[in-house]
Amino acid sequence: MSEKKIEEPSIALVEFNQSEETASYYFFRLERGRISDEGLSSSLESGKQVPLAGVLKSFPNVRYYDAQAPMPLLLSHLWSEFFPALAADVDYDDKTKSRRIRVSVAKVTDELQRAYGSGALYADGRAVQFPKPSWVREAFERLVKFRLAKRVDDADSTDEYDVLFRSFKQDVREHFCQLEADLKVPAASPEDQPTLFDSLPSDGPTE
Repeated sequence: MSEKKIEEPSIALVEFNQSEETASYYFFRLERGRISDEGLSSSLESGKQVPLAGVLKSFPNVRYYDAQAPMPLLLSHLWSEFFPALAADVDYDDKTKSRRIRVSVAKVTDELQRAYGSGALYADGRAVQFPKPSWVREAFERLVKFRLAKRVDDADSTDEYDVLFRSFKQDVREHFCQLEADLKVPAASPEDQPTLFDSLPSDGPTE
């Protein structure tokens, strides 16, 4: 970033970090530039600690921010708190052992933003919207891989999915963490597994 741009009145650099003391705090300090609110700008010059408990109390419903959440967290949130309401009025299908619910990337993204993301915060025209549609689509595609959802059509750009909603015997988050781990660590084929003789030197054992 050029020196000229950094001095623009609308730009300020604010240091941010988290500290662990007797309680958790977020620490903010103005490193460069000015903020239009003179009182806030003045207090940030020397730095200001904000208790994490206060942030959670002020924004109790916010679950997302402008960095993508780990996939098991997003999936467990959808499965535990979003899908059950949609499945409540759907008949149980004995064949699939589930309740089939139709969801769309656009609609779910909008509802998550309003209830748990950027829509639950004060925003201006420059604000980033989160969670993003690409995150929700990736979550639905994960469910397809886990055989817990199907695309309504085969196009990669499809917006609609049929989720095969069912209960799990184990904790929902643990279930998705395990599925994610299994997906990223494929099982070794028999020929890839070392044998006793593979560990011996090429010229045979020594006496």
